[in-house]
Amino acid sequence: MHTMPRLFWRARSCLAVLACLLAGCQRGPHTISPAERAGKAVERRAKVASSRREPLIRLTTIPAFRQWGVRETAADALARIGDAAVPALIDTLHDPDQEVRAQAAQALARMGGKAAPAVDALIQALDDPNEEVRRGAARALGQIGPEAGEAVPALIKAIKDPRNKKRTEEAEVEVKVEEKLPAESTEKTPG
Repeated sequence: MHTMPRLFWRARSCLAVLACLLAGCQRGPHTISPAERAGKAVERRAKVASSRREPLIRLTTIPAFRQWGVRETAADALARIGDAAVPALIDTLHDPDQEVRAQAAQALARMGGKAAPAVDALIQALDDPNEEVRRGAARALGQIGPEAGEAVPALIKAIKDPRNKKRTEEAEVEVKVEEKLPAESTEKTPG
């Protein structure tokens, strides 16, 4: 009737087996005497302490979910408006604020073929100092499709540009794993 305590003991048992396997035990956790268990724990702690040079687990950071701000929402609205917004977005590609330029390029990318009048401005944006603007411009040119054929040489140049190398810097996070010895158990070990 009480499934929670049963689950707890099963989970605890599974964790004990896993700990035993990770420690290199040849026998199950319940067949090891408390003295042997304590000795193995000391060995494991010494081994862990001596091998702290490399992180135990490597994690890749994942961008946190966040709500769009006003800029992203406005850029999306401009993209949905379509043809009427293209001239304003072309002007916005020359804004002094790099975030504004990046949002304009992304809005043009969302418009697809309707953004064809912006091809010349997008070609210029491929040389922007900001990576987000360059990425948005390249994406927009691709979304425009065959009507952006004149952008081929500029896109080839962008591929060769050393500023546009793929970023492979993944954040490495070191996770501290602590091993806690179970208190002397009142469980009986088969023996």
